[in-house]
Amino acid sequence: MSMLKGAEFEICFVKRLLKWAPVLKTITLNFDPSVTVSEEVCEELLSLASPGICMEIYLRRDGAKIMGDQ
Repeated sequence: MSMLKGAEFEICFVKRLLKWAPVLKTITLNFDPSVTVSEEVCEELLSLASPGICMEIYLRRDGAKIMGDQ
């Protein structure tokens, strides 16, 4: 998923997607570079992944692209 803003409806969609697609092995989330994403949003998204799912989150902080994964 690309150009996420971190809105509540986007987080709800990711949560539902993970429930609806139990065979999903990898999910990659890319946030819009113009958005500042809080640590809490990243932690919440990472907590949604079950042990069998690789979740990668890409966002920008201070102009540098960083990744959080589980």
